[in-house]
Amino acid sequence: LDIIKVDQNATTTSFPAGIDLTSGGTMTLVAGEAGVTGPDSPVKLKSTGAGSEVVINSTVQSTTGKITINSADNLKMGSAATIETNAAELLLVAGDALASPDSTDLNGSIVMADGAEIIGNEASIDLVADQQIEVGKITTTTDVRITSLEAGISDSGDMNGVDLTAVNLGLDAAT
Repeated sequence: LDIIKVDQNATTTSFPAGIDLTSGGTMTLVAGEAGVTGPDSPVKLKSTGAGSEVVINSTVQSTTGKITINSADNLKMGSAATIETNAAELLLVAGDALASPDSTDLNGSIVMADGAEIIGNEASIDLVADQQIEVGKITTTTDVRITSLEAGISDSGDMNGVDLTAVNLGLDAAT
């Protein structure tokens, strides 16, 4: 599924469910396009099925709604990708790591290319993956938690300066 633009120009009063997109294969937000915008509502993106990824090469944004991105396998952010919310929670999960964290067949990484940004403003930010997590730039005025269940956490580069900015930072990795 290639996504060029999804823009919900409605308030949560009219459409409280927000944007909820699920792909039975890889979901790609196409580079150079508008991406996904849910101004005052939650945004949920999910890929299902073996080997299915979520690939973000543009923008995912919600002014006040929670953003949840869950990939059956890898979750990748290109160098021009931005995920941003102002006053809610932001959750990225790779390999369905939260669905069955004790499973031995989970196999997803979160890869933020150098230049990719996650901006939480006042939102807590959680990244959870079964395998490696590579960090671009993550910024919020509250909490950042990064958890790799079976591998490590690393820096993808220094294009945007300081990689992690938060009031509270939690890093948990197997290696």
